[in-house]
Amino acid sequence: MGVGDTLTELGGKITDLYREILTTSTRFELLQSSTDRTLTRVETLLDQFATKVQLLHDEHVREKAVLEAEVRALNGRLDALSEHAIHAVAREAARDVMKGVAAASGPSADLLRGEDRIAPRRKKLKLPGA
Repeated sequence: MGVGDTLTELGGKITDLYREILTTSTRFELLQSSTDRTLTRVETLLDQFATKVQLLHDEHVREKAVLEAEVRALNGRLDALSEHAIHAVAREAARDVMKGVAAASGPSADLLRGEDRIAPRRKKLKLPGA
């Protein structure tokens, strides 16, 4: 083996290495391009997802506000009905007491029942300066 053969062999190895460098560079560029496209797609999907999450959150807040308003209205109605029921029970209890007192009292019972048989006299008011 002479110097010429060694140089030829060295030239062949350099050519092989150069081809490998080109192949590796090409593969790297393809992978980089693919990665860039994938990252861009992921960013787009994340933006779309964030938008959908925001819309869902806004809808949830609106629905919650509506439900809370309905609950407040129903509580108000329930309070009013409860108060009305308490007043009705109090009126009925007062009637029962008045009937019991009226039955036990005799003639003054008519007055308690509101059955005054004598017309009330009206007083004439004197106005100052008249």
